[in-house]
Amino acid sequence: MDNRRLILLLVFSFSLVMLWDGWQKHNQPKAPATAAAAGGTAGVPTPTAAGAPGAVAVPGQPAAPAPVAAPKAIIRTDVLVAEVSAQGGDIVRLELTKHHSSEDSTRNYVLFDNGEKHNYAAQTGLIGNGLPNHKTLFTLGATEAALKDGENAVTLRLDAPPTADGIKVAKLITFNRGSYQAEVSYEITNGSGAPIAPHAYFQFTRDGQPAEQPGGFGVQTFTGPAFYTEAEKYQKVSFEDIAKGKAKFAKTANDGWLAMVQHYFVSAWVPKESSPREFYMRKVEGAGELFQADELEIELTAQGIAVDPRELQAEWQNAVHTALIDAGLQIPQEAAFRSGGKQGLHSEHLGPMLAEMQYLQRSYPGQQW
Repeated sequence: MDNRRLILLLVFSFSLVMLWDGWQKHNQPKAPATAAAAGGTAGVPTPTAAGAPGAVAVPGQPAAPAPVAAPKAIIRTDVLVAEVSAQGGDIVRLELTKHHSSEDSTRNYVLFDNGEKHNYAAQTGLIGNGLPNHKTLFTLGATEAALKDGENAVTLRLDAPPTADGIKVAKLITFNRGSYQAEVSYEITNGSGAPIAPHAYFQFTRDGQPAEQPGGFGVQTFTGPAFYTEAEKYQKVSFEDIAKGKAKFAKTANDGWLAMVQHYFVSAWVPKESSPREFYMRKVEGAGELFQADELEIELTAQGIAVDPRELQAEWQNAVHTALIDAGLQIPQEAAFRSGGKQGLHSEHLGPMLAEMQYLQRSYPGQQW
């Protein structure tokens, strides 16, 4: 009798566990739309010292519809398949051929993802007047490249459009045999006749949803950015803290690296040499609402009447960030305090200004401004 009760108790307990696990899966929240995928408010070119890690971005408000996809190049080695976009030379998809998906063992594990399940990419660019950033449309040196027998590396070359003053830039991405390391470098030919001081930035953009987890009990591991410096050691930062502006990490250092942690896998920008660098992260929301487009603006743009403000963002940020770097200033990390102004939603902070405007209009009726 006691053995029978014990067996019944075990069966009942196991049933409860299975019900709990099924409830967890059924009620798992679905991933929201992300700004990075839509391309309207993707990560800002973040100024850093040359060779330094750049920004980590997490999704902000839903962006406008995505533009036509840029051409891509497929790179194959003995351990990975990488998809590189002509827009910015971003690595937008990365399959690890020696590892399989926990959800489907017949498929390779996908780390970087361009929207199938996540929005996760590695981006780089240069800051300086007219220099290419992660929004620039490069010319691909090839649409497919594979590591050949007897070769230890394969390199993809991307050429940026020459600047108005004759500066030519090529971006080189090299993948090595038996390695998951990708080496990124730039070739700059200065035909302007004037000295230039380009700054490189390196960044990850990722949505805030957790990575795929092995089945069982609804337990989730940490997904998010991490930093390492000799002074502060290893620091993890949650997406929630980034969104609230409460992220704590080393802002500047002469060493260290930036990473994105995802279950068993880590992606990192690791500079080869010790040099001053600035670490930066924020929730992607653009520059307040300056570069957001509403339905009216999109319609007017389609009719050729207005300019799409989203297309101006990269050039504006490039110019402003270059000026701030030249002045020795840092980019503020705080996002816009409030939103909704373009929809006519204003806080009480505009009350005094409204009072002044009403006073002038009433004091000088019929005045033309």
